[in-house]
Amino acid sequence: MIETRLHILLAERRMSQKDLSDATGIGKNTISRYYNNTWTKINKEDISKLCKFFNCKIEDIFYFVEDDKISLEKLESIQEAIDNLPPINHEFE
Repeated sequence: MIETRLHILLAERRMSQKDLSDATGIGKNTISRYYNNTWTKINKEDISKLCKFFNCKIEDIFYFVEDDKISLEKLESIQEAIDNLPPINHEFE
């Protein structure tokens, strides 16, 4: 899967997502999805705007993550399933 480094780029510049939205013209909700890596598609214009704003190459913003890494959402789902298991009876006959 492809993810962004927006959290790093913004932290380095001490900028908020709103600041980036205002500076690039990309909507706040869209910036939030890029920032949190919850986006499913990205507009080529947005890529250009981000690269221009950060004065960088596309690979400075986007990177590949192996699919075998477990997402936070999956971990939370696994934890919820564990939490909902019935208690173990430790009594032996």
